[in-house]
Amino acid sequence: MYRRFLPALAALAGLAVLGAPTPVHAGLQVTLHQTGFTNVTIADNAAGDLDPATGSIKISRDFGTYTSTALLDGIQLQLTSNAPGAANPTGALLSQFDLTARNTSGNPSGIGNPLEITVTDDTYTTPSASTLDVSNTLASTIFIKGGSPVAANQQVTFESFLNNVSAGVAKVTGSAQTDATFATLSSSALFTLKNVATISLARGGSVQFLGTTQALQAVPEPGTVALAVSALPVFGLMALRRRKAA
Repeated sequence: MYRRFLPALAALAGLAVLGAPTPVHAGLQVTLHQTGFTNVTIADNAAGDLDPATGSIKISRDFGTYTSTALLDGIQLQLTSNAPGAANPTGALLSQFDLTARNTSGNPSGIGNPLEITVTDDTYTTPSASTLDVSNTLASTIFIKGGSPVAANQQVTFESFLNNVSAGVAKVTGSAQTDATFATLSSSALFTLKNVATISLARGGSVQFLGTTQALQAVPEPGTVALAVSALPVFGLMALRRRKAA
């Protein structure tokens, strides 16, 4: 009785699938945030991006208390986001962050409101859901006016995320320092990498730093590999016995 309705039901199901919304991916973008000012978001190849290449954003502008001087703009940022390819034959996924910034207002003897710079790219892919080794490295030099190293309470932090799960926070509080973190995290086939740089400086302070987030397919533990290899002869013998029994 119901068989005559099956073609119509199948057609409706197909239309429902076709009508389902396609996920929207923002791609590579950077957001500037400082308390008391309106956030600014700049997307790859959109207004404010000075680099015409896809997968790269270049910014040279003022924002918040980070404003231009005779020597440099308030914020100068160059970042890249690279998917696997010829440059990354092992399948490495890289998000790189090169920044120069100078705080030109606020209390010279205290720390102003932090400048927060968030970079995201939600278009990374792996062949299948898996685990990824995520490393986070910050190499930074902080200066006060005149180029002297700053006091320890002025600092830069750099945190990396995979699908909004933190891989750790690297922190630098003085001149010419490097810090790094590492984590193995679960991943979906399509995933997002995010970097958050937080800069806390007094008036006249400036910073130069290179932050890198790298995600690689997790390498199995040697014991796991040895167990898998040792099991191969057993599976081969079982297959041979089945063939003889047949």
